[in-house]
Amino acid sequence: LSALIGLLMMLAAIWFSVLIVFKRIGYECWYFTHITFYIAIALVFGHQLVTGSDFTDNRYFAIYWQVLYIFTFVNLIIFRIIRPLVFTFSHKFYVSRLVSESSDVVSVYIEGKNMDTFKIEAGQFMIVRFWAPGFKLEAHPFSMSCFPDGKKIRLSIKALGDFTKKIPRLKPGTPVYIDGPHGVFTADNVQAKKVLLIAGGIGITPIRSLAEDFLCRKKDVIIIYGNRNQSLMVFAKELDELVDKSEGLLKVYPVMSMDPEWRGEKGNIDLERIKRLVSDVSEREIFLCGPPPMMKMIKTALLKMKVKISKIHYERFAL
Repeated sequence: LSALIGLLMMLAAIWFSVLIVFKRIGYECWYFTHITFYIAIALVFGHQLVTGSDFTDNRYFAIYWQVLYIFTFVNLIIFRIIRPLVFTFSHKFYVSRLVSESSDVVSVYIEGKNMDTFKIEAGQFMIVRFWAPGFKLEAHPFSMSCFPDGKKIRLSIKALGDFTKKIPRLKPGTPVYIDGPHGVFTADNVQAKKVLLIAGGIGITPIRSLAEDFLCRKKDVIIIYGNRNQSLMVFAKELDELVDKSEGLLKVYPVMSMDPEWRGEKGNIDLERIKRLVSDVSEREIFLCGPPPMMKMIKTALLKMKVKISKIHYERFAL
């Protein structure tokens, strides 16, 4: 019976996962259905231990799998539940303020106790749950959009779906549950003296924080930042200020694909444009972040330019 229940739960989780791809059900429904996959695996594995010939005929084989499952379960509990709870209670994160960055992007500033002990690097992301009605049932990943200063966290969130469109309704003082930081999209281990940062749309969030990190390390930085039009451009003033303070180490090239009034670079970020704007691209470590189609096109262009795959770092922005 346990095996049958486990199988049915697995099939249900797979079915709802397929449905969410086509946007036919809400995130909450998919999330809680997905959680049942853990229970289904436990039920099916328990059945295998009792009736499976591979387990009943070989004691050491059964012990091996039991230890493996226990190890996985313990890590799941520690890193998905205990660690975030420790951070939440020790730092008491809360929303301090909201700032509109563009026509569809809002920055959420998060503060708390002893923020200097919450170690996060530029380029990393965290899974955030806002503890307020209409928000608390969902947790979503967002990247840091400013250089960590030991005082605050800034998440700049674009209105793309039901959840993110509600972000402007958040109120200062709202408690925040944080799972993270996560990710290796950071400045660590970058040996090159020059870097190229390419962002598309809201992909500018980790790129913005990385740019300041690289400048602190005295790297030569070029940013190519693509948007459809000027109204969608985020952090324009901040990027200008970084350029002014960089002592010539930072250049920023905004590119608009659908803005007839824009007098700068127009079109897509393609091979020809990268070659023209970054003549020394082969000497640079490259960081990409944006929509998957853009990422694929740029990665293909870079490989055609004989850029080593080991020099290309990317973070996909797709929910």
